[in-house]
Amino acid sequence: MKTAATLHCHGFNEHDRTVIKSVLLSFGNLPHSVWSYAEAELADLVLVDCDNLLAVRDVARGRIHGKHVVACSARGASCDGAQQQLDKPVRPRHVIDLLLALDAGADFPSHPAANDAAAEPMMMFPAMF
Repeated sequence: MKTAATLHCHGFNEHDRTVIKSVLLSFGNLPHSVWSYAEAELADLVLVDCDNLLAVRDVARGRIHGKHVVACSARGASCDGAQQQLDKPVRPRHVIDLLLALDAGADFPSHPAANDAAAEPMMMFPAMF
């Protein structure tokens, strides 16, 4: 069963956001997950432009709380809670590599992809092993 996963870019300019959205449209259907763009409060993965002080402040104030956060910076800057770092300018290949790595072994929220024909029925209680 594929998992529906979402990505949001916080603090990026419109051009960078458009590039990342097009990467998701072109390469977002991976073996174990289907990625789409979403707003920050709904996103599973948030890319934060850490060269944008307002974006860093939003992260510090908890507006990105509970998300998998990736810091993106041309200067090596990071932000609170960032689990990974990407260099800027963010290249499509970097985003694809990140999504492939997450698809191969990351924990995703368990909401099935809407267009997954082979989706299994949802269990009410997890199996105990």
